[in-house]
Order: sequence, then C-alpha cells, then structure tokens
Amino acid sequence: MDTQTVSANGAITHEHEINLSDLQTLKDQEAGKRQETKNAGVITECGWFSWRPKFLQRFANPKWLLCILCAYAFFQSMTVNGLVNGSLASLQRRFEFSSFQTGLLPSIYDVTAAVLIVFVGYLGNSANKTRILSGGIICIALGSLVFALPHFTTGVYTYSDNNASDVCSPSAEHITMVHDAEKTTIASLSGYLYVFILSQMVFALGGAPVYSLGFAFIDESVRSKDAGVYLGILITFVTLGPAVGFVVGGVLLSLNTDFYSSSISPTADSSDVQWVGAWWLGFVVCAIISFMIALPLTCFPQELAGTQAIRKERESQAHASSDIKMKADRDGFGSSWRDFPSATKILFRNPTFVLLTLGIAADNIFATGAEVFLPIYLENQFGLSSGNANIIVGILVCVAGGGALLVGGWLVKRLNLKVPGMLKFIIVANIINGLSLCSGFLRCPEIPLAGVYQQYADESASSSVVLNDTCNTGCHCSTAEYSPVCGSNEVMYFSPCFAGCQSQEDEDSVMYSNCTCLTHYSMMNDSSLVSATAVPGRCGSYCSEMYIFIAFLFLILVSLFIDKVAATNTILRCVPEGQQSFALGVYGLMTRVFGSLPGPIIFGSLIDSTCTLWHEENGERGQCWFHDRTDLSLKVVILGVSVKLLTLVFVSLAYKTYKPPQTEDKV
Repeated sequence: MDTQTVSANGAITHEHEINLSDLQTLKDQEAGKRQETKNAGVITECGWFSWRPKFLQRFANPKWLLCILCAYAFFQSMTVNGLVNGSLASLQRRFEFSSFQTGLLPSIYDVTAAVLIVFVGYLGNSANKTRILSGGIICIALGSLVFALPHFTTGVYTYSDNNASDVCSPSAEHITMVHDAEKTTIASLSGYLYVFILSQMVFALGGAPVYSLGFAFIDESVRSKDAGVYLGILITFVTLGPAVGFVVGGVLLSLNTDFYSSSISPTADSSDVQWVGAWWLGFVVCAIISFMIALPLTCFPQELAGTQAIRKERESQAHASSDIKMKADRDGFGSSWRDFPSATKILFRNPTFVLLTLGIAADNIFATGAEVFLPIYLENQFGLSSGNANIIVGILVCVAGGGALLVGGWLVKRLNLKVPGMLKFIIVANIINGLSLCSGFLRCPEIPLAGVYQQYADESASSSVVLNDTCNTGCHCSTAEYSPVCGSNEVMYFSPCFAGCQSQEDEDSVMYSNCTCLTHYSMMNDSSLVSATAVPGRCGSYCSEMYIFIAFLFLILVSLFIDKVAATNTILRCVPEGQQSFALGVYGLMTRVFGSLPGPIIFGSLIDSTCTLWHEENGERGQCWFHDRTDLSLKVVILGVSVKLLTLVFVSLAYKTYKPPQTEDKV
C-alpha cells in the first residue's frame, strides 16, 4: 500500500512536470541569460535594495538603459557645454571677466574630470556602475545650483542707461560721482570667479561617470553589430545637449537678469551692449530635472541579463601584441587596484589607442575652444546680440551636429566598419573639416569707431586709441561705461558724450541731438552739414558675409561630428575585452589634458590678444569692449588648420600601426 502510494505519487508528480513543461521552458528562456551572472552574485533585476518587483523588470533591458543614460548625458552636456558656454558673454559683462578668465571655467572642468575619469573608469570594471552614475547626476544638480548662486548674492544689476547722464556736460561733478561708485566694481565682482570654478569642479564629478562608465555600460550590454547604433544615439544626445542649451540660453538671455524685480530700468533693451540676460535661470531648471533623473537611474542593476554571454560571443579586434602575457584574459583581472599598473601598461603598449587618443586630443584644442567662444566670436565678427548668437549656434549644432552623428553611427553599422575602416573614415572627415575652416576669413568690415578705427577729423584709420578730441574736450567724458551710439554720419562713438551730443530730444527718446563731433567731422571734410544726431547701438550690425559664413559653419559642424561614433567605437574595439571602461577613462584623461584643458585657455588668450579697447578702472582691467576683426579671423584660421594637420598626422599613424589579432579584411 505504501509502495503503491509512493509510486502513484511519483506518477502524479511526473505528470505534473510534463503539464508544466511549456511554462518552465518560457521561464528558462527568461532566466537562462541571468543564471550565470546570478551564480556570480551579480544582481540583474531592476529595483531598490531587496525590493525588485516583477513590473519593473520590463525596464531591465538595453533600450531602457539607453533612454535613461541619454537623459543623463543630455542634461549634463546641456548644462556644462551649453548653458555655461552660452552664458560666458553675460558673465563677462556682469562680473567683469576677461576672455582668459572665462576660458578658465571649462578648463577647470576638464582638469578635474581628467583626474577623476581614469579612476572612475578603472573602478567601473568591477564596481556597481549604476551607483556611481546615480551619484554623478546628483552632482550635476548640485553644480547647477552653485553656478546660479552668484546671481542671488549680488543684488540687482545696474548699468549705464541711455539717458541725459551720458551726454556732454560742462560739469565733471556727475562723472566723478559715477566713477566713485564704479571704481571698485571690477575688484569686487571678479571674486565670484572662484564660485564658478567651484561649480565647475562639482560638474566634473558628475560628468566623469557618464563618459566612461555610461558608454562602457551600453557597449557591454549589446552585440558588437548593434553597438554603433546605440553609441551613435547616446553621442547624439550628448551633442544635442549643448545645442539645446545654446537655444534655451539664447531665449533666456532675452529676459533681463532681474526680470522679476521692479527696480530694473524700463528702457533696458537686449540690443544694448551692456545687456545681461537671465543667464542663471536655466541652471535652476536643470538642477530640478537632474534630481528627477537620479531616481529611475538608481533602479537599474549593476549588470543587465545576458551581458556575460555577449562578452563571450564578441569577436576581439584588440591591437595585436599590446597584451603580450594575456593578462587581460585572466579571470578577475581589473577587479583589484593591484592590477592598475598592468592594465595601464597594456593600454600604453597599444599604439593605435595612444595615437588615436592624441589625434582626438589635438582636435579638441580647437573644437573645445570654439565651442566655448563661438557665440562670442559671432557677436564680434558679425555684430549679433548674445541671444541671437546663442540661438544660431544652438540650431546649427542641433541640425548639423545631431544629424551628422546619427548618419555617422548608421554608416558604421551599414558598412560594417572595423577598426581600419573606421580610422580611414576619421581621416576623410578631418580633411573636409580642415578645408572648411578656411571660411573663418569671412567677416563683416571693421566698424568705424571714432578714436579707434576712425579718426574724428577724417576718414583714415586711427593708428592708436584716442577717444578724446577737440570736439568733446569740454564734455568731461568717462570711459567707465561703454555705451556706443551710431551717428548720422555712419561713424560709431564710444558714448553719446564722446560724440559731443548735448542732449536727448526728450526723456523717452532714443535719439541724441546737437552732437558736435558729427558737425566737426562734416566740416573737416568740407561736406554739407549732416544732421548732428545719434542713436544707441553699433553701426552696420549685419553684412552679407554672415549668411555665407553660417552656410560654411553648417559644413564645419557636419564634418566635425560625423566621425565621433567611429572614433568612440574604435577606442572600444582596439583594446582587450573587459577593459573598455578603463580605456575610456584613460582616453578621457589624455584628450582633456592635451586638448580640452588648454583649448579654451588658448582660444580665450587668442581673442584677448585681438582686443583693441579694454574696460579699465582704478588700475584693474575688466572686459574687452572691441576686437580687431581682421586679426581675429586670421588667428582663428591659423589655429584651426594647424590642429587639423596635427590630428591627421596622429590618426594616419594610428591606421598604419594597427595590427589586428588575426587576419581580416580591412574594410
């Protein structure tokens, strides 16, 4: 009886297993890819701590991981490379910074990120990538709040309004009062540079993880043939971030920086050269959104299901002989800091990795400098306002840069490019980019600024900066504020006072009358008297060359971005499997130290070297009011073409020295 019961029970059990076989097969298919990593103690399910409900597991796949990392990368780059760079012109006006000082801000970011990215990348080989990435996006939020802080501690911004105090006055009393009130402005406000430097360091804490661990996380979670598309999408969002940042920043700059205050001047206008827009508002918004992104990011596991299987199936394209002793293939290699020297040696024995990295670093010298100062360059060379310059740059980067990245990623997959093919692709793109940079010679003609590029008495160019003349000797004019006016003789003057304007037609008028320097100019040329009036603003704001340059700028951006996916993919493919995040970390260090770090400083110093007229008070030098357009164009083109030639040399050597691990066609 007992035997039959046991037998019957056994039969029933066997039948039950057969009835559930289909369900069990489905479960095995779902869990099979996770089994190997589970045995290794790696969690592959979404959730927090021990709470990992089933409804969250629909998000535990590469597509959703890509979505959240795209959001992270988008707002990180929008904040650091878009809003920061787009606000530099406003910071120069508001806090009396020079181009060299504003160029320090992105360089400080790169210095800090360069130090961090190597260790973060190496740590990412074995540590929980999700936790590090979550901490990174929180740092982006904190850095945004720190960057906006100076706005709330400096009070309402005041600037020289176009009113009767700017006109020629026989009494120096009001000029003395203005000078006494302003003479400590430069020294007091320039101290805020250290607050912005602190924010850049916090930004670096948030930026380092996404560019090493984020890219490696995606790469290890998808098959090699799909990596180009996934990385292309991620890099596209990295590029769209600054573009949107420039556009949003441009719109916000049309708002007065103290738009909520009743103390602002009702006649303030964004076309005024002293205008400061709401540069800080975008940082507050990005801080809030960054905090919101952190929550779903913490939900992701340390590793997605199937990652181990993908690693085993992936074909190695690592440069031959870089890992002579095959240390990288050893189980557990890279999980201990004792392996750090060996891992570093493997990378630096890889000539393809080193030479390509140096080539991209050389390219970054110009690219990062141009990224920081392109809006300022457009303002100076073509007379655009800060808002319009930012919007133009943002739209162009969005359309040209974003489109080029998607096309570049598609080409890598469509042509099935391997390392040699991707290197040739990079070479061709850089040749086109170098040739298109020669369009930098396009510019508007020099503005005839009296005393700078135009003498008061005749039409010849001035050999030195002399703002005072017999026509404004008794006006007691001050150079404390730059408030240019365009005379009816189509000559620009530093201020209504230096134009010798005696009065405004009425309190609300934007026209100055009885300008003695305009009458003096006409009489010295034996011409009929012109109407001695002037209006606020620069003369000749636009020229046809601007539209031609914008067309070339589109080509420059397309050729600049189309090879970015190929470059990143090459870095990931030419190193041993499992060393991708560390390779990206070292790559980030070298491209920052030798490229992104000196780039803005070199570019800022170059711009400062073309300055014709500085704001100086009490022995302190502030912002530059006027640049030599011809000199600036020449220096920018020389710098751009030089770094492109250097880039081509390094990438060509990387192609020549590459040795595949086994015989393969060089596609």
